[in-house]
Amino acid sequence: MTMTPAGRRSIRWLVMGALAASCATAPVDVRPEVSGEPGRSPGPPVTGPAGSVPVSGGGSIAPGPTARGDPRPSVVPTPGVPRPTASGSGPSADPGVSGDSDADELTDAFEAQWAVTDPGSRDTDGDGVRDSAEDPDGDGLGNLGEQRFGNSPTSDDTDGDGTDDGAEDDDGDGKTNGAQQDDRPLPAGLTPPARAARQDTPVSYSDGCHSSAFDPEIHPCVYAEGGTATVTIFGDSHAQHWVPALIRAGRENDWRVVVMTKSGCPSVDVAFEAPVFEGAEESCRAWGVAGVEWVLANEPDVVIVANGRGYPLLDDNGARLRGEAREAVWQDALGRTLDSMRGAAKLIVLGDTPHMKRDPAICLAARPNRISACVTARVDALDPVHDEVERQAATEHGATFVSLNEQVCSYDPCPIVVNELMMWRDENHLTATYSRELAPSVAAMISEALGQ
Repeated sequence: MTMTPAGRRSIRWLVMGALAASCATAPVDVRPEVSGEPGRSPGPPVTGPAGSVPVSGGGSIAPGPTARGDPRPSVVPTPGVPRPTASGSGPSADPGVSGDSDADELTDAFEAQWAVTDPGSRDTDGDGVRDSAEDPDGDGLGNLGEQRFGNSPTSDDTDGDGTDDGAEDDDGDGKTNGAQQDDRPLPAGLTPPARAARQDTPVSYSDGCHSSAFDPEIHPCVYAEGGTATVTIFGDSHAQHWVPALIRAGRENDWRVVVMTKSGCPSVDVAFEAPVFEGAEESCRAWGVAGVEWVLANEPDVVIVANGRGYPLLDDNGARLRGEAREAVWQDALGRTLDSMRGAAKLIVLGDTPHMKRDPAICLAARPNRISACVTARVDALDPVHDEVERQAATEHGATFVSLNEQVCSYDPCPIVVNELMMWRDENHLTATYSRELAPSVAAMISEALGQ
């Protein structure tokens, strides 16, 4: 169904030119059959972290939790509300009984009144963002907030007084509508539960494919074995948290998905100080060179470069850079990295996701009765300056910059729980569950790059 122009959630594209360099190769490991993952082809073993346990067919399982594949937790329905189908739409129900046929927390009456969303689908526009979290009029209130305060989801200023609905104080308690839109308890059946969110990680953490902070080797692993295109993601843990979305997108679009990620290490050729993993800088540099060489040797169709934005960068004398000087160094370094993969693939720079001021999982475990106590405003969660720096680097070096923050932070303050889904496992990493939910937007980004 067509949204209003102000509310269309777009994936912003800047298409640019081409790139060049030279290289070596590393074996690609096809992931073992774990919880529905494709079977592994016998071949050279992957060197896992110290203490890892070998598995049949090569490779290893890192110490810690058992490898659990790419699980798809079943949706736990709200009591009295029909369970949705796998496609996201629920069975028809008598509105007089449940009032919410698709279990998206928007009443059938609200959805029918405004005709912006379909009362029979939890995700009307198919972008992976549930209808309750969409903000079609761009006023900072999600649809659930508009319903709560009796405002129109098609007008950013329902009463025409010149103040956006999200900035209004409709109940006169001194707090804006936006700040209160998530004044509600955690839902029954939260997936994953707040106390378990930290363990809801991509499979590559536990199967030896994600390089540890001090591991200089790349471990390129295949998680989807489609034949129409090869898509590679190359970056740190902020690249890795998109892996569940990529796996789902690859399976649904017949793409081959190759993952090269490393903890605490950007895939950008930049001098930095490792604040958590002291002394890991040299292994990071070696890993980055190996990753670029793999891209040049294997020439995947698309390479997604994605990294966190919080690295302390250093000048030539080893002094920390700040402000504009820091961003200028990152821009130059990102440009060099893109140039080093010249001509080998279509390049996407995927912007960093929001950073929460407090850990939503810890906060919600302690405050389960009020989600709003744990949220972070957009102005604090996003960094438009850094996004623009990456956009400019992409533009100047033949890549495409994409931000999915309109999907991740779809209203203001940024959501941390959508329906029964827990979004965050810590301050700046998505849960595997929510990453997987956003697969349609990730697929749209890749399809655009492929010209599909």
